[in-house]
Amino acid sequence: MRKYVFILLIFFSLTSLLIAEPYKPYPILWIHGLGSSPLTWGAKIDTLSNGFKTDSIIGFGDSPTYQYFLNYMLPIVQAWHEYEVSQGLTWTYTTPEMDAYPNKTFLEVINMDDPWGSIDPDAENYPPPYLGQGDELVHRIIEVLEEYYGDDWASDPDAQVILISHSLGGLATREALKERPDLIPHIAKVITANSPHLGSLWATPFYRDLWIMVLGNWHPIILPIEWLLGKAIRKINNIVGGWLGSEGGLFSVEGMIPKIFR
Repeated sequence: MRKYVFILLIFFSLTSLLIAEPYKPYPILWIHGLGSSPLTWGAKIDTLSNGFKTDSIIGFGDSPTYQYFLNYMLPIVQAWHEYEVSQGLTWTYTTPEMDAYPNKTFLEVINMDDPWGSIDPDAENYPPPYLGQGDELVHRIIEVLEEYYGDDWASDPDAQVILISHSLGGLATREALKERPDLIPHIAKVITANSPHLGSLWATPFYRDLWIMVLGNWHPIILPIEWLLGKAIRKINNIVGGWLGSEGGLFSVEGMIPKIFR
């Protein structure tokens, strides 16, 4: 009798192993920076006829980052696809022979509707329905969690995502988690690359303008344009009696300094 019980236990144990879910890594959400797109990571995305780009990946770009990680994820994706088929489920994970590949491969992207837009709420200028890049990222994080863990992801402590952000994307990530701190338990890890967490001169008024003027004054293309326009302005200035003000360079810092300080 004990022998049969032992055999049955082995049978049910093996059966449970055969139908158990495969290993599920945390999905990675790649977040691009200012004025950029998922091509930062090497992920080409679909484009709708209205010009707004979706988050559907249709191929690879010049950067090898996305494809490098995909090589590691592909065996896991294959296992999950086979599991879905064996359980009679509608398949959602894609493999290379499918038209939808490489979507739902544990590698996701966001393509900001306004890559030059504000990271914090700016409803008057940011494309609706989002309030800013931070708000748009919040919605994208929720989409990824729902896609991989289902509608009840909020009550699932294992439902987590890894965020990898470049440049301004790191600040958008901070803004998203500030707006929705309830998402923090569902963030496995945040990795940022070249994000200006301590601020940037290029985003600081006066300093930004100062450097733009300095660089513009010495640029090999701007310099001859400045010279030609400067001569024209000085000519007009002489005709109108000097009401145009300083004769300093058109783009130069010198030309921006009032005479009282010179």
